[in-house]
Amino acid sequence: MNSFQEYISEAERLLKDNRPGEALPHYERALKVAPSAVLEMQVGNTVARIRELTGSRAEATSRFLQLLEVTDSDAPDIEQQRALALNNLGRLSLPKAPDSAIGYFDRSIAIYERLSGTDPHFYTHLAHSCMARGEAYYLNQKYWFAKKDYKAALELHRQHEGVLDRDMTALAHYQLGAVYADEFNAYDARSNYQKAMDGYLEGASSNPSKYRPLVAACQNNLAVCHMQLEEYHKAALHYQKTLEEYQWLCQEKPETFLPYLAATYSSLGILYADKMNKYSEALLMGQKAISLYENLSEQR
Repeated sequence: MNSFQEYISEAERLLKDNRPGEALPHYERALKVAPSAVLEMQVGNTVARIRELTGSRAEATSRFLQLLEVTDSDAPDIEQQRALALNNLGRLSLPKAPDSAIGYFDRSIAIYERLSGTDPHFYTHLAHSCMARGEAYYLNQKYWFAKKDYKAALELHRQHEGVLDRDMTALAHYQLGAVYADEFNAYDARSNYQKAMDGYLEGASSNPSKYRPLVAACQNNLAVCHMQLEEYHKAALHYQKTLEEYQWLCQEKPETFLPYLAATYSSLGILYADKMNKYSEALLMGQKAISLYENLSEQR
């Protein structure tokens, strides 16, 4: 019989070669001979994650739940693995069971709060867990609690530099913008969408394919905010910038972004007609939207 390390080495080799299905039996064998509780939990978390990646969501959930039954002390290494399993259970509970997800995230956050008291390394895990719980609260339409968690993550980042990277910071602001928008607070929604867009614009300078869709979403949302604030000229400017983003993106992936381009033409046309009395411009935008929708319908 091979040793624990031999099973792990072979599993990691296969996983590195992007062969998770072949790696799984080796991880399973390593799990049976794990020499300590912390190694049992580390391998168990990996097995559960591979089960999810290979399409066995229910089996993954069952495996993560089994890890919560490991009771060998509250040592930091054990607690860290337990929190990881709890966060994965929370993630797997979404979007269908936000209440269950919140319960799992509550427990992981409590663990990371304890761990970060002695090791600042865990502030990043704490901030990410707060954001995950914020999403669950948002899906549950508990907007005050969602805002509280997103703001907590941003405050951790402010107090401990580097806790959130640029993408996570932008995402926190974007999600805050969405919460405020659902509360019809266009002023605070606008502020957070702008902060999110600033982060995505920075990323777009080096990786436009990744970040320009996010910039486009922010521009569109800013247009909606300005409409709600009755700042129609500013709204039109943001819709025009949204069009520029989608026109660029359509050159790369027209099958993905042409519907968004058409919808933006339509939105801008409605703004021109209903709020700005620019009927010739509205007609032109409407015609462009109709032309794109006709082309899309012919492709199906």
